[in-house]
Amino acid sequence: MSDVIVWLVRHGETVWNAQRKISGWVDVELSERGQQMARDLRPRLHPEEFDGVWSSDLRRALDTAHLAYGRPTQQDLRLRELDFGPLEGEDWTLIPQHQQREVLAFSEDCTFGGEKISVFEERVFAFLDELPPGRHLLFVHAGVIRLALRRAQADKFVPPTTVAIVNWTRKHLLEMHLGPEVEGHK
Repeated sequence: MSDVIVWLVRHGETVWNAQRKISGWVDVELSERGQQMARDLRPRLHPEEFDGVWSSDLRRALDTAHLAYGRPTQQDLRLRELDFGPLEGEDWTLIPQHQQREVLAFSEDCTFGGEKISVFEERVFAFLDELPPGRHLLFVHAGVIRLALRRAQADKFVPPTTVAIVNWTRKHLLEMHLGPEVEGHK
């Protein structure tokens, strides 16, 4: 196989997702529901063979990898979520409407003082562009998946435990299996 195929798996629901708080680089753990969501992925992932298995270094991605796949992963800081800066830990429902619109649009300065989308793209795409041809499983975050989907002309915010399969070489979405919606989140 000469193409790079990435299976992008969003982590399970976190305790902050359940509380409608914004998380980025804060190392938030999975909720009990999130742990079960991750275990529910096992039948989808376990029979598959991958040339590489990677994860963000944040606990929610690592725990999802352990519960959903059960095999060692290589950690890479470049797979971390967007650094939301001053928005981290804020209740989504309490931030001003104009800030909510910017975050949902994933605009360049949507973090209002955190990481810019162009910087986020640079680090995530540097990782993806370095992958050798083959099939790679990545346990990541909503923002990482959104960047890849945007590049594949399929921009979408995805719920926890979504699996998006992208031909990274051709920048084409092959398939997507949406995870269950988290109450109160789009």
